[in-house]
Amino acid sequence: MRKLLIGLSVFVVLFFSGCTSNVPMAPVQEDHIAKTFKKDKEYANVYLCRNMFFGSAISEAIYVDDKFVGHTSGYSFFHWKMLPGKHTFQTKTGNAASLTLNIKSNTNYFIIQEPIMGGDKLYTVDEK
Repeated sequence: MRKLLIGLSVFVVLFFSGCTSNVPMAPVQEDHIAKTFKKDKEYANVYLCRNMFFGSAISEAIYVDDKFVGHTSGYSFFHWKMLPGKHTFQTKTGNAASLTLNIKSNTNYFIIQEPIMGGDKLYTVDEK
């Protein structure tokens, strides 16, 4: 009985340790700078946030203007300084989600990536 409990415990630990996806993160200083939300007269700040645990076991591929930029997992985000103009943000895991924004300089944009069954949902939220 004891061997069964030990074996079950090892299985549970290994199972749950494999249920989170590791994606590369920025160094602490870059993370801190991104979270100051300081605006720039020439560029816009665009944040793509995946701020929920649901679906954390799956890393989601992110594309900006049809170029692969990386993956997100639960409670992760991207920050880009972008030139003004039309830009398209996409996820291509499961059912693809797409959001096109006409970006203006000196503005912060916040895109939420919400995992849903079969894919993702992308939408913007106000800066406040």
